[in-house]
Amino acid sequence: MAVTALSVILAMPVAAQEFALRNRVEAQVNAQAEGTVNQLVYRYGIKNENAAEQSIWRFQMNMRDGGLVSRTEGPSSWFEPGIKPKGVGYNPALRAVSFVSWGAPAPAQISPGSEQSGFVVESNNSLPGIVDYYIEGYAPVPNFEPGTAPSGPISGYHDLTAYGPGVVGKTIGPVKRVEPLIPAVFVDYVITLKHEAKRLGWIKNEGLTRSLDAKLDSAKASLLRGQPQVARNNINALINELKAQKDKGVSAEAYGLLYFNLEYLLQHL
Repeated sequence: MAVTALSVILAMPVAAQEFALRNRVEAQVNAQAEGTVNQLVYRYGIKNENAAEQSIWRFQMNMRDGGLVSRTEGPSSWFEPGIKPKGVGYNPALRAVSFVSWGAPAPAQISPGSEQSGFVVESNNSLPGIVDYYIEGYAPVPNFEPGTAPSGPISGYHDLTAYGPGVVGKTIGPVKRVEPLIPAVFVDYVITLKHEAKRLGWIKNEGLTRSLDAKLDSAKASLLRGQPQVARNNINALINELKAQKDKGVSAEAYGLLYFNLEYLLQHL
């Protein structure tokens, strides 16, 4: 029987007085989205920098909505990925999300100075959004004498982050589509995504940011004037600029985030 990362997580003992935190990692997560607006594939890679003090044994990609994942893959040496539905978890933050979780046995953990790719999520009828990832370093689980283990989560350990004693960051992942779509309102949403991508360092310079802003502002103004074809031209010019800047001034995360949302908008003009 296949052992899933999720089943391993749920089977772990709860806590201990001398429980080592699992945040002594230096993780860098990279992500890209590919495919079409109707069928997107997200590919993740993780690097654990040399300065890390723990190996990475767990990677989790959180989603605000459930039912968005049609297929998952993981590295062949890792446990089979598990999917947690919304409504399950020991705190409100966990119950508010669905997530895909990957876990590794000791020989396959991402040691300091190494990296691992092959984390894949496929999603139909969704769009890329900015989501949380959660990573845990490996620390031994203490043994307890019968009847001495804590009966629930403990303060300062399980609540170190919203998702547990590891580290949290931002990446891209599936979010529920906006339906029905109002084009001018959706442009505002894309502008918000662009601002957040810049704040996260996914858009590299101010000149490029101003150029993207100008095209988005022009598209919105055209829509408000009742000129959808002019707006379409603005959006196509923006998409061409994203293509030219991919992996240069625009990271793979920002490209996937903006490109597929803009393609979805074009379908509604």
